[in-house]
Amino acid sequence: MASAGSQPASQASAAAKNFAANLSVPGWLIYGGCIAAFIGVFLPWVTVSANVIIQVSVNVSPSQRPALMIFLLAVIVVTAGLAWTVLSAAPAVPAGRLTGLAASAGGLILGILLGIYWYFSGASEISDQLGGSGSSLSSLVSVSLNFGFILYTVGVAVVIAGVVMLWRKRPSASPSMQPPIQSY
Repeated sequence: MASAGSQPASQASAAAKNFAANLSVPGWLIYGGCIAAFIGVFLPWVTVSANVIIQVSVNVSPSQRPALMIFLLAVIVVTAGLAWTVLSAAPAVPAGRLTGLAASAGGLILGILLGIYWYFSGASEISDQLGGSGSSLSSLVSVSLNFGFILYTVGVAVVIAGVVMLWRKRPSASPSMQPPIQSY
């Protein structure tokens, strides 16, 4: 006979399993992507290193720029909020919410574009910090992408895949016109 203390724990476990089983595939994708992007915001995105008399290394990430970090985190939270109705596989997602999800995915893409900019402008940034001209130090500078940018990018790609799945599942606005079947 089970003790009274283990019964609520088993009920909570059953409820969690039931919730996970009812979560739609787009819901898994969107929320998994949001979690990955959220974690990626706090990790270094780009490392810029230079071998000039001493080894100089600079990590660049959104967490070093508070306004940018708040923007990216806000877009992730908005995406998760808009996807709340996607949690259950049963209801259809309203068209306005789908449009909002597509727009928030576009906002997440801005973070990827920023990471690419940081990657390509890294050599000039560290050259400016060292007081040299960009052309004289660029051969001594190495720029590499870090796990934070890769995790963020994968998270955004997964969110976009979930949004695309929702768009493909949405009911069409007009009924399809099929010719009547005639029997011979």
